[in-house]
Parts: sequence; C-alpha cells; structure tokens
Amino acid sequence: MKKKLVKMTALLYVIVIFGFSRSVYAETIQNVQSYSDEKQIVIYIPNLKEKISAASAQIGNAAVADVQIKKIGKAQKNYIHTTILFDNSLSISSDNRNKMKEVVKRLINSHVEGEKFTLATFDTEMHELSVDSTDYEELIMQTDSIEFANQDTYLKNILYDVFKQSETTGSAYQNYVILSDGSDDNDVGYTYNEIINLLKDHNYAIYSVGSRYESNIDALEEMFSISRASESSYFLLDETEDINAIVNQIIQDIPRNIAKIKIPESVKDGETKSIKLTINTSDDSYSLITEAKMPFADMSVKKEAERVEKKESETETKKTILAEKTTENKEAGGEIPNKEENKILLSYMLIGIIAVVVIVLIAVLLILIRKRSKVRENNKEKDDSTILIKSKDDKTILIDKDDNIIESDNDAGPEGNIVNIRLTDIRRPAVMMEYSLSSSVILGRTAERSQIIFDYEKSVSGQHCELSRGENNKIYIQDLESSNGTYVNGEQIKEKEELLDGSIIKMGRLQIEFQIINVERAENGKGMIGTSTEVISDLYDEE
Repeated sequence: MKKKLVKMTALLYVIVIFGFSRSVYAETIQNVQSYSDEKQIVIYIPNLKEKISAASAQIGNAAVADVQIKKIGKAQKNYIHTTILFDNSLSISSDNRNKMKEVVKRLINSHVEGEKFTLATFDTEMHELSVDSTDYEELIMQTDSIEFANQDTYLKNILYDVFKQSETTGSAYQNYVILSDGSDDNDVGYTYNEIINLLKDHNYAIYSVGSRYESNIDALEEMFSISRASESSYFLLDETEDINAIVNQIIQDIPRNIAKIKIPESVKDGETKSIKLTINTSDDSYSLITEAKMPFADMSVKKEAERVEKKESETETKKTILAEKTTENKEAGGEIPNKEENKILLSYMLIGIIAVVVIVLIAVLLILIRKRSKVRENNKEKDDSTILIKSKDDKTILIDKDDNIIESDNDAGPEGNIVNIRLTDIRRPAVMMEYSLSSSVILGRTAERSQIIFDYEKSVSGQHCELSRGENNKIYIQDLESSNGTYVNGEQIKEKEELLDGSIIKMGRLQIEFQIINVERAENGKGMIGTSTEVISDLYDEE
C-alpha cells in the first residue's frame, strides 16, 4: 500500500512539474511583422494549429490587458499582400519555365481571404502586370501569358527598389516570392549585403524559388541568403519533384489572425519599445517578440483637460467672489448687481474692441496705398529709354523702349552663340535639368564642386565629369578622375571626347540622356535664349 502511495505521489509531482514548465517555458517566436499608429499596435500572428484562447501584451514595462484577436479578411484594413517577382529571361532552363508558372498559379489559387497580389516580370526594370489585385482569374491568365526573352537582368537593383518602396505601403503583411536563377548582369548595382542591411528593420517574409543555369551556384546562394536572413524558406526547382511542397510551405506560413493592442498613454513618448505578445492556446503558450516606435501623447487632449480644469476653477472662484459681494451688499442694505446690466456693459466693451480693430486696419491700408504711390512716382522719374527685367531663368536683361536687348549678364560662348542642353535621368524621368552652355559645366554630387548636381545618387563623385563647348558648337565630355568612371553609350572615356545628341552618359549607377535643345545667336556678344522678340513676349506672358 505504501509503495502504491509513493508511486502515485511521484506521478503527481511529475505532472505538476511538467505543467509548470510548459507555462514558464513558452515557445518564443522572434521577428514577427507589426505596424503601429497613434492608437494601437497591430501584430500579425503566425499560423498556429491550435485555437487561441487568451492573449495579453507588454509594451516596454507596461502591461496591457486590452488585446483583441481578429481574423484577417475583407472586413479588415489589415490584409496579406504578396508580391511575385518573375524572372522571364532565357537563362531560366526550359524544364523550369513551366514549373515556375505552375508555382505562381497554385499560390494564387490557394490565396487566403482578402489576399492581394502584385505580379511583375523584370529585366533591367520591373514590369508590373497587376498591382494589389484580387482578380485571381485575371492573375492566372497573366501568368500563362508570360513570355521568355533574351535580356539582361538587374535582380539586386529590382529587389532593393521593391523593398525600399514597401516601407510606405501601410499596414499590410508583406509576403514576397522571387522566382529567378539569381544571376545579375549589372556590375555596379546594389550588393546583396546592402539589401540585407535594408531589411534589418523589417520582418518581411521573402521566399526564393531558384533555377539552376550553367555555373550560377554562387548567384543562387546569394539569392537564397536573403530568404535565410528573413527566416523564410527557399527552394531549388531542379531538385524538387513535387511543386505542391513549395506552395504548401509558403501558404502554411501566412498569418490568419492579427492582434490589436491599444497603446496606453503612459508609454506614448516617441521612443521605440520592445513588445511581447503572449498567446495561450488549448495546448501551448507562445510569446511573440517585436518592437515598434511609440507615438507621442495627444497634447490636444491633455491641453483640453487642463483648459476644462482651469475654467472650472475660475468659475468656482467667480462664484465665491459673487457670493461674498452679495453678502456684503445685503449687510449694507445695497442692491444685488443686475444680470441685465452686466450684459449691456459687456456689449459696449465688445463694440469698442471692434471699433479699435477697424481703425487699425484702415490705418494700415492707408499706409500701404501711400507707399505704392511713392513707388509709382519713383518709377516715373526713371529714364523711359530702358527697362530692367528679370527673366524666368533669373538672368538680368536691359531692354530699350523699342524692345531691343541692350545688355544681358549671360555671356555667350565661342562664335557669339549658346547651346541649350537637357539632361534627363533615365530611371527617374521626372529628374530633368536644362542648362545654357556658354563655356563649360561640371556634373557631380556636391554643390561645392559642381554646377549640375545629382545629390541623390551616392555612386556619383563630388566632381564627376565636365561638359565643355568647342568650335562649331560641338560639345565635349571629359572624366574628372571620378571613382566609378564616366561612360558614354556603354564605353568608358579616358580622354576628352565629343558628345553627340541622344548619347547616354553613365556616372556610377546613374544613367543620363544628353540632348541638345537648340543653338542660338546671342545679341551684342551676350548670350540669351531666343531672339529679343521671343524674350520680351515670354516676359510679358509671365506678368
């Protein structure tokens, strides 16, 4: 009997210890995706097999009991956004081309509720077929229509731009699927280390599906390293017999629920704080770890509360004073102040304030009118034979009464002519600069050393290259010992070379289209854009 009792006690002890250890040593899940706004933090919960029974949170040192668990769906503004980047170059082996399409189509067919897709192919640029689409049938048709071509691919540049753009996409869960051989034909673009460093502050899910091509093992390994850095899976099509294994792995990682945590006012200090979300299920306990930047406390609410409190205090003070005066009047046999008399007094005061404001405004208006009259009189006293005008490009022009240009501060180049040029960033067509070239101009990254500045591209040297005028209005280009060299139409220049209209200038990663707008005659040895008639009409139009 004693032996049986000892065995039961030992068994009970084991059960208690096991249950205690499970409650203490909850499984920890790092680097989950989260987003925050002024009121709450949203955490995407990894796909758990068990049903969630309870949840609590901790923001910094503050415990938060107000945690809501919601399912992701059309009714939520939080949703899954999957970006598919499809390499359609001929370096994808013929055996894997249909496999890649099949992976994409099965992913689309297996979408979760409300999931949005961006489908794009890429070469030196990304070509979007659909953006934020939920038309799954159309997405399938677009996938089938993808054709493969003999083309260069700039995979690293594409990935860097896509991930950079994702920083402003709002509160969606970012899911990426890259289908490529990993090769990159751009020698001066971004590196994989730069891409991984960009992703350090984000927890995007990035899956890689690779295709072997000749000796591209190193290129594939670099692409797979991005998936490893994001703690996501990667696959080699050549060694995969069952495509469903790839699709199922990606799908099972997609979150199905979100946690909404209300931010307490006590932690709204603008600092980045660690966040721990504890989730209890029927079988296990999980701790989700992430961090988010806290908003600042709503000062308007605080100020309104202070204003109300101050007003209430003033009201109480007034009531006390009025009560004391009333008591004094009663004791002295006087009369209690009449409320109607107070209203009349306030009305007179308001009328007086309005009258003062009107008088001040009239005085200011009279002063302005007087000053304007003086300016007109001064202008009349000037010699009517010349007019000094500023043009659009901030050049000073002296024009006589017959609309002839007397002098301009824009010196002309050789032969009394100027050449108007245009420089356009090929990748950013909105960046377009026009310049009237009279002698020479330096292109570079810093304003201290250059006149035409491209300060947004770090691969451009502070003083990169020089454009200069020659005889017969020819334009020449010369590298100024830049770090990454200067190329014209793909060829590196070593000495001063002639630059033709339509040429492509490459400085580091920057590619600029050079155009000659026109070559024009300058009046009296001075440079102006257009003839005197054109300039004057242009100036009048601007007025």
